[in-house]
Amino acid sequence: MEGRSKRSDGSGGSVSGFVGTLPAYLGMSLAAIYALGALEARGQLSESGVRTLDALPVIPVEQLLARGIWAVTEPLPLVLAVVLVTQGLAALFFRVREYRGREDTTAGLLKGMALAIALLAIALAMMPPAMIPRVLFAGVGYGGVALVLGLRHDWRPESLRFVAVTGSVFAVIFAMTGTYFAPDPLPDASIQTESSVVRGRLIAATDATWYLADRGRVRAIPANHVRSAEVTKRDLHRSESLLRSLLD
Repeated sequence: MEGRSKRSDGSGGSVSGFVGTLPAYLGMSLAAIYALGALEARGQLSESGVRTLDALPVIPVEQLLARGIWAVTEPLPLVLAVVLVTQGLAALFFRVREYRGREDTTAGLLKGMALAIALLAIALAMMPPAMIPRVLFAGVGYGGVALVLGLRHDWRPESLRFVAVTGSVFAVIFAMTGTYFAPDPLPDASIQTESSVVRGRLIAATDATWYLADRGRVRAIPANHVRSAEVTKRDLHRSESLLRSLLD
């Protein structure tokens, strides 16, 4: 009975400790998402020729959070593909490592490395040129974390925590590098007011004001002056793949 009570007290303490730290984890997660959203906005504003200090304060917090969530979830298909491929290679590496006494250990590792390089070259050839540096930086971070977790901490590549940590690292680095190498352009906006048509790049729109990037400055248009608006998303960085551009 005493043993059971001690175990129950210990489990209760661990649960209460997790619940106690949950608000801190949620706060840090929101802060990280906000920071990614601000980085995404910074890249867009720089691409449109507007000073970040002038334009970033007019973007509502909830819109920056939405941009941060999109920046993380956008590469999920790519993250899934990377995880699936590297999981197989990592599993092969660990199997060979367990039998390092055999003569074919070096040959097996060299074959695995050659296969990884071949798969990476094929994947890069199928991507738009603007995506290549993002994938390379994210891949280096992913590989470094995977090696540390596997070699130093003996995390198995098929474990859920291995996939969660390495996949998160890839997604975050991919999102952060996008603000420098391939920022998504701000959408074009054409706003019909009571007296004229105003054109520019849409920074943000609220219930009170529309904000446009117009020749390097932020232009505010009261929402009650807007009769109609047409917004066209630009997608310049989703271009054809490097292989197609070379063949053409």
